[in-house]
Parts: sequence; C-alpha cells; structure tokens
Amino acid sequence: MDEASQVSVETGALALSCAKNAIIVGDTMQFPNVVTEEDKKKLDFIANACLIKAEYDCARMSFLQSVCKVIPNVPQTLLREHYRCHPKIINFCNQKFYGGNLVIMTRDKGEKDVIRAIRTAKGNHSRNHLNQWEKTFCKRTSICVI
Repeated sequence: MDEASQVSVETGALALSCAKNAIIVGDTMQFPNVVTEEDKKKLDFIANACLIKAEYDCARMSFLQSVCKVIPNVPQTLLREHYRCHPKIINFCNQKFYGGNLVIMTRDKGEKDVIRAIRTAKGNHSRNHLNQWEKTFCKRTSICVI
C-alpha cells in the first residue's frame, strides 16, 4: 500500500483483509488523510458505541499512524532518495522536517522563482481550514502559498 499516511484507517484495514502479505509505504511527516468535522463526529460515535480501541481511531489517525501504534516494533526504513521536487523545494522540507537526511536527486537548472515566500496582509482569512484568500490568490497568480 503506497501513501499509507494519506489512507484512512478503515480503507487500509479493508485492503489488508484481502491480503496474504503487505508492504505499507508512507511517510509520517506528510499530511494525513482529511477527515471533516462532520465525519469526525460520526466516527467518534461509532468508536464509542463499538468500543473501538484508540489505536484504530479513524477520526484522528491515518492508516500508517494506526499501524505504527498497533505494531510498535515493526521494521521501518526511510527511503532517502528524493526524485520529484525541484532541489530548492525539497531541500526546504529536508532541512525543516527530515534533519537533512534526504538525498536530493534532482538538479537545479537555474529556474527563477521555484520557491519564495509571499507575505500577506494580517487578517482573519481562514474559514473552517479553508483559506479562501489563498485559494483565490493561487488561482490568479498560479503561485501556491504554503
């Protein structure tokens, strides 16, 4: 199972129920699966009604997080070579989250503006984890704000 950090617990469990063997690939430092507040309430109700253990918390954990809690001594390997992002972009993540342990395999070809910070005016832009201002800005400029 690839991208297990972005798979929900129930989806991952369903996939494993059909497997004889499994290799679970994911990154605990990536964003987890998205669970809406409405779904969290439903999942919490089911968990309480069915006495589901915290290790299988569908509302707050990804499948990868659940596996790491259920099998705490499972062998883990960091896939260190990174081939996808521009080196300036992945190096930011490498320094910020991975302690410089990634080996960046892409090359800088001198492109302009592959990464930059854009300061926006202070204000209350966020609405329910959706920042409409950033969404509009990204559409207008083709630049994503992180």
